[in-house]
Amino acid sequence: MSRRPEEESVVPKRAAPDPGARGAQGSGAEGVVRTLSSEEFHEIALRGPGPVLVDFHAEWCAPCKWLDPILDGVAPRVAGRIIVGKLDVDEAPELAQRFSIRSVPCVLLFVEGKEVARSVGVEPERILRMVGLGSEQEGEAPPGLPAPSD
Repeated sequence: MSRRPEEESVVPKRAAPDPGARGAQGSGAEGVVRTLSSEEFHEIALRGPGPVLVDFHAEWCAPCKWLDPILDGVAPRVAGRIIVGKLDVDEAPELAQRFSIRSVPCVLLFVEGKEVARSVGVEPERILRMVGLGSEQEGEAPPGLPAPSD
C-alpha cells in the first residue's frame, strides 16, 4: 500500500493536538514549538504517551536564539508525531540540574519519559537526526523512534 508523503512519519501519530504552542498559546495548534513550564514538562515529556523534543534554553543566550528557526522548521515536519517544546532553564533550574544541563542550548529527546538523545550547542544536523529527519548516511533515529520510511 502506497502512503502519501504527509503520512510518512518518524513515530506514530498522536491522538491529541498540542495546546499552548509558541505563537499560538492555548490554540491547540500543532506544528509549532511549545513554551513549557516545569509542570507542563513533567506532564508532557515525562508522563506523556509520545516522544518530546525539548530545547533547554535561556532568554539571555544568543546561541539559543539561533536554534529558534531550526526548531520552528522541525515542528511542522513532525507535527502529530513528536511534540517540540522549549524550557527556560532560569525558570526551571531544578530540571536543568536533574538532567545535567551544564550549558545552553541543550536539546533532549524523550521517549516514554526517558532521555534517548541529546544535542549540546548549536547542532542543527544532530537535531534533525534525533527526530529522524537527517541524512541517512549520518546516522539513524535513536532507540524508540522508528526510522522514517522512504
